[in-house]
Amino acid sequence: MSLAGPPPLIRPRGLVNLGNMCFANAVLQLLLYCPPFWKFYSELGKYLPEHSEDTASPTPLVEATVRFLKEFVPE
Repeated sequence: MSLAGPPPLIRPRGLVNLGNMCFANAVLQLLLYCPPFWKFYSELGKYLPEHSEDTASPTPLVEATVRFLKEFVPE
């Protein structure tokens, strides 16, 4: 079996390790391949209000997770 075309370009992604973030990074990258997790946060992201950098978000972890998942959307 032969594959047509060049292999896909894989860009490194994940959290910046600011100390003890390795485990969280590994867990989030694993959850990317869990369809219920992906679907839940993709749908939830549609209902989150837009916040500017100047205003505090009431749900910073949820918004950060939605932004993280958007980085992995196939092109």
